[in-house]
Amino acid sequence: MIKEELNIVIVCGTRKSENDFYEKTATGKSLKSTSEITKNKIILYPENTKGLSEIYNDAIQITKNEESILVFMHDDIWITDFFYKARIQKALEKFDIAGVVGCIARTKKQPSWCHMYYNPESQKFIQHNISNLSGSIGHGKKYPEKIDYFGPTMKECNLVDGVIIAAKSKKLIETNTYFDNQFKFHFYDLDFCRTAERNKLKIGTMDVSIIHESYGGFQTEEWREAYNKYMSKWKE
Repeated sequence: MIKEELNIVIVCGTRKSENDFYEKTATGKSLKSTSEITKNKIILYPENTKGLSEIYNDAIQITKNEESILVFMHDDIWITDFFYKARIQKALEKFDIAGVVGCIARTKKQPSWCHMYYNPESQKFIQHNISNLSGSIGHGKKYPEKIDYFGPTMKECNLVDGVIIAAKSKKLIETNTYFDNQFKFHFYDLDFCRTAERNKLKIGTMDVSIIHESYGGFQTEEWREAYNKYMSKWKE
């Protein structure tokens, strides 16, 4: 069971300067506005040009001698929950790794946490049945233009979306669970979840409320290249 005093460490990479991160990005503004309620250590990678896997692995090493909760997050999310720290801690009493949305049962050649199939020829995605998904997330530049509800949280999953991932640092170190540096942005989260699953870590969803400014970058050349690498590594 996680003790209340366990430190939460926010890990975030941004192309902005440190000052602009806190003044201009959704994540920076959110962390700044809740800093008096939720006091956390923040490992920030400003003006970042490295892949997310690389900086996340760096943060794991930085905190390897302290037992903490690492919260990896993108720089374009509004945290609309003043008490997200308590909700993250609650989720990690049950799981080793948690995200806000996830897939309960993975399928072969799955191209994202919420899609069960991708046809490279037609470039069409087939979404999972809602009964196989968990969690909720808002989207938009302000109060959510859309809220996607995929089902109750606190469900055990095979995959969670990388927009925000919380994990027990001690478990990651003990089981040698890291991100794969070949995945700079696309598929770093799915690959991480599969590595965690292979290492017998328990993954699930948490009831933290966020709004993601982006809907994701599917169908780009970078996405297709990463998908091919992902398929080559895991075979299915």
